[in-house]
Amino acid sequence: MNICLTCVNGTYLLASSNSCVTSCGTSLFIDYVNQMCVGCTSPCTTCVNSSTTCLSCAAGYLYYQNQCLGSCPSGMFIQANTTCVPCSTNCAVCTSLSACSVCTGSTYLYNNGCVTNCPAAFGVIANGTCEACTTQSCATCNSADICLTCKSGFLFFNAVCLTNCTEGYISNGTHCISKVTVTP
Repeated sequence: MNICLTCVNGTYLLASSNSCVTSCGTSLFIDYVNQMCVGCTSPCTTCVNSSTTCLSCAAGYLYYQNQCLGSCPSGMFIQANTTCVPCSTNCAVCTSLSACSVCTGSTYLYNNGCVTNCPAAFGVIANGTCEACTTQSCATCNSADICLTCKSGFLFFNAVCLTNCTEGYISNGTHCISKVTVTP
């Protein structure tokens, strides 16, 4: 029986069998300095260049930047039950690239994404989220939920949308204007 203590160039000592091999196999990496196969440190199941530079992880651990973690860092989500992936830009908490639930900085949550300005019909900002204008006939509003324009079929008058102008006012098609300012 041959027992190897060192190996020729291009082969590596596999301690479990005291033999020289050309490839180390699973859960081992090549230590080029000592010309031997070295096992990965748990929870790494495969590694490269060192026993702690992981390429894959044991069950129950998540892979992120050559590490095996118990949970993903903030601003990341778990993909395929094995890997930590960063949320989209400006998203602090997400469940996928297209499902943000909390935004960062001066951005607001709208339609599962983060925006710097809310769309006009969602001008109200509540708890970091773009909310729709509360007045149903209002097409656009500001962050204080004051109507700025009306939906089709309504007339704008003093931040309110009406179906008909009040006494002393007439419609110009979109707004109620004073009869006094209208010249015959």
